[in-house]
Amino acid sequence: MRISWLETKNRGYTLIELTMTILLIGILAVGSISVMEVSLVEDQFDNTVKSMLEIRNALIGDPEAMKDGIRTSSFGILGDIGALPTADSTYALNALLLNPGYPAWALDITSPFGIGWNGPYLSNVSFTTSSIKDAWGVPYIYNVASDGSGILTSLGADKVAGGDGANKDIIMSLPVNLIKATVNGFLLNRGQPFIGAAIVTIYYPDGQGFLTSATQNLVQSDAGFFSFPNIPFGTRLVTVTITDSAYYAQTIRTLFTVDRDKYVIATNFLNMNLNKKVPPGLPPDIEAILATGVPPVAAVVAAQLSPEAAATLAAGLPPAIAAVAAAAGVPAVEVAVAIAISAVSVPGVVPDAERKIPPAPPGCWNPGYTPIVQKGELIFVAWSYIDNRIGINLVGYYGLKNIILYQKTVDWIRYINNMTVDEQNKTVSLYGQSRVITIPWSDMVVK
Repeated sequence: MRISWLETKNRGYTLIELTMTILLIGILAVGSISVMEVSLVEDQFDNTVKSMLEIRNALIGDPEAMKDGIRTSSFGILGDIGALPTADSTYALNALLLNPGYPAWALDITSPFGIGWNGPYLSNVSFTTSSIKDAWGVPYIYNVASDGSGILTSLGADKVAGGDGANKDIIMSLPVNLIKATVNGFLLNRGQPFIGAAIVTIYYPDGQGFLTSATQNLVQSDAGFFSFPNIPFGTRLVTVTITDSAYYAQTIRTLFTVDRDKYVIATNFLNMNLNKKVPPGLPPDIEAILATGVPPVAAVVAAQLSPEAAATLAAGLPPAIAAVAAAAGVPAVEVAVAIAISAVSVPGVVPDAERKIPPAPPGCWNPGYTPIVQKGELIFVAWSYIDNRIGINLVGYYGLKNIILYQKTVDWIRYINNMTVDEQNKTVSLYGQSRVITIPWSDMVVK
């Protein structure tokens, strides 16, 4: 029997064919739904992690935002308040959106940095005061430990603790080493450790948005070192007040940003240029000016002398020195004050980093290292003679102007390579070629 094409075309589907088609469509539909569900869970996981990072940055800033080793982000509510919000219902994460009672942010009179609530710290519109939730609609679990660290937790897709895979809890730690620091510093005087008494105070927010401080009283044995534990990250202030009776009073203030748990304040912020108090023995007019806190700088003191006192001091200069001052265009009274202060000052060896070698007088030189001793504003250099005699020319300069005010020949030594000061015996030792000679301070006074 022959079946025509037309007859074949009009034949219907069998029951088996329809059943198989329906089963295949069902299988494909189930597979598609499973893929969509997996994709949705992955999106929810990624969105939750993203929102947890936003909350972390609102709490403590972004610790990974660094450039050249320096933190570039803010420090969130931690930087402004001084601690993470507590986990109770009044504060918790809601403190990132609405001020729950902290003082409003303001610049403090004492410290030149702002403290207080400066929110909202979360800018994402998906966060509301009634709903800081994960992508599955469950509020985050937020806890703060006694050491100040915190933990932020999402229960995951199954919305209950524990689980595996997408159901596993997502936990973000806020460790204490991203929250608190030990702040260390070294006081220097002209590049050397400061040996003396000082009061060091650090200012920071107290954890409730109010300014607080901690203080250390340094003594000589501290050699300028100080350390403050448990200082919250953020911009902070240190003040140093010199209280040592050997120095004129001075206070320095330095701002810095604490961004690591073991923080050392840069030494250039704490390097002072202190002047020791001038011992008694000055003319009364100069002594009275220095007693007001004016530094022992000849030009500054001379400018504050009365005309009568200035004229008296200038008239007392030896004629040769007065002529040298006039030739250099320096007021005679300024030179007189420099000589008077130097006469009673304790000498000291000038550090290498601060040495500025003045021009040698005629007939003198130094073929090698040139040490310098400073006494007030006068500096003393031991020059060798060009004719190679066994002796040196100890020359005193008014250091700021390189004016020679003093010359003294010291025999039996040459090529000075070191000078030391003995404060107890009030002497200066000169170390030369195969010999050391010690002279008293009284030999280093311009007369």
